[in-house]
Amino acid sequence: MKQTVKILVVAALAVSAAAQGGARWDEGTPRINGPKAYGATPGRAFLYAFPTCGSRDGLKFSVSDGSLPPGVSLDAKLGMLSGKVEKAGEYQFEVSAVNAFGSARKRFSLVICDRRALTPPMGWTSWNAFTSDVDQELMEATAEALVKKGLAAHGYVYVNVDSCWQGQRNATNTAALQPNEKFPDMGGMVKKIHSLGLKAGIYSTPMVHAWGSRRERLLLGSTDYPLDPDYFHPHFGGCGKKGYEKEDALQFAEWGFDWLKYDWSRTEPHHTRIMREALDATGRDFVLQVCTGAKLSNVQEFAACCELARGNSDTRDVWKSLTEKVMRRADGWLPHVRPGFWYDLDMLAVGAMRIDRKESVVHAPRPGQALPKEMNNKLTHDEIASHFAWWAIIPAPLFLSCDIEHIDDFTLSLVTNDDLIEINQDYPAKPATFEDVDGGKRRIWRRELSDGRRVLAFFNLTDDGEWQLSHPLGGAFAVRDVFAGTDMGALDRIEASLPVHAAKVYLLGIAE
Repeated sequence: MKQTVKILVVAALAVSAAAQGGARWDEGTPRINGPKAYGATPGRAFLYAFPTCGSRDGLKFSVSDGSLPPGVSLDAKLGMLSGKVEKAGEYQFEVSAVNAFGSARKRFSLVICDRRALTPPMGWTSWNAFTSDVDQELMEATAEALVKKGLAAHGYVYVNVDSCWQGQRNATNTAALQPNEKFPDMGGMVKKIHSLGLKAGIYSTPMVHAWGSRRERLLLGSTDYPLDPDYFHPHFGGCGKKGYEKEDALQFAEWGFDWLKYDWSRTEPHHTRIMREALDATGRDFVLQVCTGAKLSNVQEFAACCELARGNSDTRDVWKSLTEKVMRRADGWLPHVRPGFWYDLDMLAVGAMRIDRKESVVHAPRPGQALPKEMNNKLTHDEIASHFAWWAIIPAPLFLSCDIEHIDDFTLSLVTNDDLIEINQDYPAKPATFEDVDGGKRRIWRRELSDGRRVLAFFNLTDDGEWQLSHPLGGAFAVRDVFAGTDMGALDRIEASLPVHAAKVYLLGIAE
């Protein structure tokens, strides 16, 4: 029977049952998470681990229907696909996970094509979390924490080092950029990350000096002097005429990296193409992310040679900065996103972080040390939930950049919300559409999923008070409250009161 339900939205509703004493990620029957498809290039080695929750007691994986393509194997203990496929095509099969408490199955497609990142990538990156304090110990500890906290089991697979790893060029051998003393064994670090079923990313820039440089320590980019007047800009002198893209790409591949963040303020197609060609020439699959000044007018060029493009400011845990400099920047790009190309809203401003904290007050804690209170997030719970949901539904890549060892229960529960992640990872994805209300003070997002369900989301972006919402659905639908993780029955109207900066997200299915 259809009904109308009125809901009072409070921050606590954004915390799922897991943070309120429910089941842990590593208890009970298996649940195979992640997208329905993974893409890799013909003839190139790949690695993909099925993110899976549930007890590890007796956990084993197998192909329960169909078969793997020649050249690919499945590790029964780790649930990890590896190998390479020479022939392009879509290889479909069913994978099963069995433990002491039950089993789960998932239909899956291994898509061998010329595109990576068929769904928005998920992972962690170091900049907001640790800024210049980053080192190999913190990177390896974070990779381990992603597994121990269950984030990897929900699909957060990339572990990316941002700027401040750079040392000097190898003058006597390849001329490739080498790590500084904080990263004594870059290849060993990547191998450890891969052993956990995760992937590894690294950072560079076509500028002669990278973001994060200081007067006492300039960080090298992938070009060198003399400066190129066609690509000059005031940040560290711009791009140089002498290029080391090939040498650096080969070194990144030799270390085993899977991702490159290529970062410069002008973010034009010219240097994007040069690095894409250098990465492809290594024979290794790389996801290429470019930022921070990508222009919508160049969207076709970016879509042809990179998987992520970003044209907005860095995220900060400041609501006004998020809404004015980040969240709305994706609007014009959304019609162009597709499997293999995503608009990047930058890392998520959730959890404890180092960015914008004065060095005289706080440094990033070493593994095992207590978290300084100054690193606590400045956003309210409603603001954290709203901006994570925005990233998830439009959809955009989901990258944490907080101290994972010290992640709080509210944030952990939110970013492992299975409904939001499933919406984000839907394949093949159709981007969301939006309707601004009250002159943009409020927004409604709508999205169709591949299984026929619909996403309906409401965001109260204003400081001007609650949004008394009464929204007809145009018929009776089976409604699920995504934040609360509850099914609400058959409804023909949503009524809710949204506090300032709060959001509500619903999944609409066919009412029985």
